[in-house]
Amino acid sequence: MPLIIEEGYTNSLRKRLRIGKLDVAIICLPFEEPDVVVQPLFEERFIVVLPSSHRLAKSSVISPEDLEQEHTLLLGEDHCFRDQVINSIPNINQHFNTEADGPKRTTAIAWRAGFPRYKAIEAVRNAIYASYNLSYDYKILPKLANDNS
Repeated sequence: MPLIIEEGYTNSLRKRLRIGKLDVAIICLPFEEPDVVVQPLFEERFIVVLPSSHRLAKSSVISPEDLEQEHTLLLGEDHCFRDQVINSIPNINQHFNTEADGPKRTTAIAWRAGFPRYKAIEAVRNAIYASYNLSYDYKILPKLANDNS
């Protein structure tokens, strides 16, 4: 089975997944689509990139409030990461979860509920974990639906 990897906007990936043009999509949560199975993979914290001369550059922790008055470069509209950053800075959007240890997003794998190649999905999922240099014991990977092994 050939593996073709491409990047796209979430809305495009959603449509292509639903009509069968894609078998699997790596997306960020929240992601809801009828007849699509979604399984969280991992969380990744947001990081701030600053010039070394910036007033916050020597800080070991930077809170969203520290960035409220800063000029922030963002990706263009339709990028889910752009929306996630905006949601993490309270001055822009008051929705911020202060119980977490900082802004982050959850990356997940999604596939059509009727997709018959569960081993292929598992192989993609395991390759993602391996790319982060995590042993498979790092997180108990849940069995996929209809996985009879």
